[in-house]
Order: sequence, then structure tokens, then C-alpha cells
Amino acid sequence: MIGTTVLAIIFNILSVVGVVVCLKHIAEVDNFKFVIFISTIHFFFTAIGTRVLLRINVFNYKEATFEAVLPLAAVCNMGFAFQADYVSYDREAYCRLHL
Repeated sequence: MIGTTVLAIIFNILSVVGVVVCLKHIAEVDNFKFVIFISTIHFFFTAIGTRVLLRINVFNYKEATFEAVLPLAAVCNMGFAFQADYVSYDREAYCRLHL
């Protein structure tokens, strides 16, 4: 169980840095100004991916009320939106801050 958790944490860090680098590249090279739109698409793929992992029994579903999850989800989504916007200005500082 601990090994799986450690692998999940490592994969999460690598995927976050990968998304940050991709967003920065798209913003700088392709002059794409809607980085938050791409972050939203990333969230949709994450939702689909977690559903697939749930189907193949990688983890178990735990019941939670909508009211209990909503505040945490709102804060996380707002934080990611601000991070995506910041990343369009300074990728290196962002990566150093989060590693």
C-alpha cells in the first residue's frame, strides 16, 4: 500500500510538471492566450482517467456528500487556474516553487 502511494505521488509530481511545461510551451511558442482552457481540458481527461482506473479496480469508490466535496473542489480548481495563469509568465520559478 505504501509503495503504491509513493508511486502515485511521484507520478502526480511528474504529470504536474509535464502539464506546466506544455502550457508554458504553448503560451510562448504558439502564442496561445487561453491556457486556462487547456487546463480545463486536462481536468476532463483526468476525470475520464479516474473513471477508467475505478472500473479496473485500481482503487475503491468511497461515498461522499456533494456538500462535503464542493468546497475542496472549488479551492483546488481555483488554485490550478491561478497556477496555469502564472505559468504563462514564469515557468522556471513555478517549477522551483513546486518541487
